[in-house]
Amino acid sequence: MTDELVKHYISLLKKEGIDIEPITNTHRDKNLFSFFFEKFERENWYANSWFYLTQAANGYSHGHLLGFKYKKEEDDALFTIGLFERPHKGTVHFHIVNPLGNEQDVEDGLIELSEKIYKVSKTAVFIKKINGDTVDKLILANKNFRKISWKEPLGYAWHKDAPLEDDTWPEVVIDIKKALLLRKTTGKRPGRQYKDFRKKNFRLRWDRFGKNRERDAKLIEDAEHIVRDFFNQKGIIENSSISVPTDYYNMIETAPQSECIKTTAYINDMPVAFLCLEKIDSRSYGLYANLALTKTNENWQNLSYAVIFKALTTILAMSKLKKMNVQYLNLGGSETISLHTFKVQFLSYDKEKYNVEIAANKKNETSIARNSFWLVYDESKKTDD
Repeated sequence: MTDELVKHYISLLKKEGIDIEPITNTHRDKNLFSFFFEKFERENWYANSWFYLTQAANGYSHGHLLGFKYKKEEDDALFTIGLFERPHKGTVHFHIVNPLGNEQDVEDGLIELSEKIYKVSKTAVFIKKINGDTVDKLILANKNFRKISWKEPLGYAWHKDAPLEDDTWPEVVIDIKKALLLRKTTGKRPGRQYKDFRKKNFRLRWDRFGKNRERDAKLIEDAEHIVRDFFNQKGIIENSSISVPTDYYNMIETAPQSECIKTTAYINDMPVAFLCLEKIDSRSYGLYANLALTKTNENWQNLSYAVIFKALTTILAMSKLKKMNVQYLNLGGSETISLHTFKVQFLSYDKEKYNVEIAANKKNETSIARNSFWLVYDESKKTDD
């Protein structure tokens, strides 16, 4: 997909009265998103974050790192928009991600945006991370909206192995203090894996972004090195069409107005992991990057466990220092069953309960956190899977 095609679509949309603009790494845009996150706060809503939205809409491939935004001056609604080539079929589609604002303005805006975008692109419009009530109202309001699920993508699978990208498997929300207790359960996961990793890696250190500009420049360089190496690991590169290194550049190169934590891990002074967190409500953080070079060295195979426990201890320390009451960490949804299984280990359940939760997911009946949904808008009656 070329920058010329993107400019063409933007020009056509402008003629239809839809003036979408690039999201910029400026105080103006960060304040705009922060205002909507706070005004329309939803408990533990993973997508209510700068890192999530600018990743989900990123346009690095066509020169717009952070994606696009749309806001009518008279309406109390903000829309984050991305434009992507669909891996499953190679067609180009717009994504509207986690619309924010007044419920009626959001619904009206989604109908208008979807109709106008479809008119100029002639391809289905994907809408992700919206709540169930909005889904039901839109389907009633316009017959061209269709609800899709990982189990029934209705011909709109985004990727053949991950029909709903990171919503294929549901979000996992963990209690921070209870999860930290699992470090001591060294007879089973995840405590056993963490203990094994620490036994083999004495010289592990963490270096956090935000201390000074010169140091941050080195951390950015190291983090980009980690991301590239992560996707080059054996077993990762085969699935690289689900996600690619540039999907994480927004997290490395920018920061939100809200509280966030970005840190790089080193073993023997070699950069080995990148961790990125953002505060999403008064009691919760979201984890947006846990990229660890677990396949580079056999002694690092359990490094991802150390990253999660580092996230938990850092949030607790930050909460205490700033007199906050943060209790939960949302690990996000997953593209694959293996990633989902890893996250579920940090719930304070026993092994039998893990299996029950995973089995429930297969039936799409989980209660972990499937609180947001996908819609497509398509005026044709054809599907192409």
